[in-house]
Amino acid sequence: MTDLIDYAKQVVDKYPVLEGDIQGLIDLCIMEIEEGSPEPHEIQLCWTDIDQLMKDEESKILARNI
Repeated sequence: MTDLIDYAKQVVDKYPVLEGDIQGLIDLCIMEIEEGSPEPHEIQLCWTDIDQLMKDEESKILARNI
């Protein structure tokens, strides 16, 4: 979980606009783990979702610069 948190902080540092969305994903991940879902699975899902948010934001930035 600490690796996920560290990764999330790095992404937020690079894309501050994503902070709320990323915090929501982290909160959901924690909630799902607390409700009994396997921790590695939930962390992987959250990591993948953060990656997708970052890719979407990069696409928006590129589109504005064209």
